[in-house]
Amino acid sequence: MVLLNETIMPNLVQTSEHTPALIHTGPFGNIAHGTSSVIAQRMALQLADYVVNEAGFGADLGAEKFLNVVMPASALKPSAAILVATVRGIRHQSQGEAKGQTTLKDGLENLAKHIENLGKFHLPIVVALNRFPDDGDGDIRTILDFSAKLGVASAVADVFNKGGEGGLELAAKAIEAANGADLDSIKPLYAPKLAVEDKIAFVAKEIYGARSVDFRPAAKQKIEKFSALGFSELPVCMAKTQYSLSDDPKKLGAPKDYTITVTDAHLASGAGFIVVVAGNMMLMPGLPKSPQAMRMNLNEDGSVSGLS
Repeated sequence: MVLLNETIMPNLVQTSEHTPALIHTGPFGNIAHGTSSVIAQRMALQLADYVVNEAGFGADLGAEKFLNVVMPASALKPSAAILVATVRGIRHQSQGEAKGQTTLKDGLENLAKHIENLGKFHLPIVVALNRFPDDGDGDIRTILDFSAKLGVASAVADVFNKGGEGGLELAAKAIEAANGADLDSIKPLYAPKLAVEDKIAFVAKEIYGARSVDFRPAAKQKIEKFSALGFSELPVCMAKTQYSLSDDPKKLGAPKDYTITVTDAHLASGAGFIVVVAGNMMLMPGLPKSPQAMRMNLNEDGSVSGLS
């Protein structure tokens, strides 16, 4: 209540170049839905011709959850997906990185999988290559050419160096993609009536590239209980590592033919989804035994106590 006391409406802020931005909630995309509130999105859509909405972490997390969880709940459909990539991020996904090799091959396979995943929702896609000062021209060209071979538009976003001017090409391509969208074809991947375990398996296989899902007994028991209580039509919100398409942060690139392990599940009935924990994923950051929140209180007059 202390946090929500004066934050029902989004905060209107501006960038250094006076671009308006609405900030309202910031759930992590690896454990929650990873995008701003529906209130903020609807407000922005009334105030601007084009709205950019961040869906946090990889497209296997934030984007998948926006399209399978947020979109059906809010009836807000995106007109295009801007897939942000960096040279460093693609190199990190290379299996050869640990050996000191500099190949982009495995990292490009990771990029291709994200492009493939977004295509399954019938979204127009633009790859935004976020450039930094130490990025080599050769790597930039390799990634742009790779995107072109996949039939996907791409643009370098040099906003780190040039500010808004460095994003003009990307903005133009994003607008072109959005204007050409077929909103009727953009739909969630699975139907609400699908069984909870089947929804989990669908995401694991179609989005993560897994071969199968291992449901640990405790997780299976909870999922069966949630279904028996009448919550089986809720979408699943997967909680897994952001470092890999799989549930293992050490599996880089685009892993295939592996088993993903579901270790736990939680019902978020108010939010409207079932949180499914895959692998060893912590849902809360480390806190002391007696966090300051235990001493905070919202008083009857609206004032807050316990902040110091």
